[in-house]
Amino acid sequence: MNTRVAHGKQGLLILSMALLVTACQKEDHSPGGETEHFEQVYSWKCSSGQNCQDVFDFVFKKGMKVDFRVSNVTDGSVAQIALYAPGVALGGTNLFTGTTKELLCNLQADCSKNQNGQAVTSFTIPTDGTYRFAVSRNWGYSCGSTGNYRLMVHSSQAFKFDRQTADDEIAAVTETQCL
Repeated sequence: MNTRVAHGKQGLLILSMALLVTACQKEDHSPGGETEHFEQVYSWKCSSGQNCQDVFDFVFKKGMKVDFRVSNVTDGSVAQIALYAPGVALGGTNLFTGTTKELLCNLQADCSKNQNGQAVTSFTIPTDGTYRFAVSRNWGYSCGSTGNYRLMVHSSQAFKFDRQTADDEIAAVTETQCL
């Protein structure tokens, strides 16, 4: 084999891998950094007959206007959401509803038609601190036991994604409401 060709292919492979790593780093949402836009695809796999939830911790500052979106919901899943203030336990007062119920709007009778998910836009953060954002899968309205969704959090000011604190755990809340 011609060594020039072999070195050329090896160099191209190294360059391709370096570009891939660089591109992946731009989309990295690992805990610790500040950003104005967080976006990631997650999934649920729920136990039979149970609402399950994923919970994410975000650090916000008072007065920030934040958009929360759960979209691209798949596999006949139905999403409901809640935002808990610093120090409030899951299942406590949901800042989106002002009650202990999770937000569930735009519900379609056919579970395969709920891909739009849920959204709260221009929500004003009431105080500095770590907020818990719960994305639950409603067992009663969903088909099957699995599904994916796209989580998007956007603000005009930088915030911090701290970490995911729950993955497919039994939801603290089963009741819902739409404002």
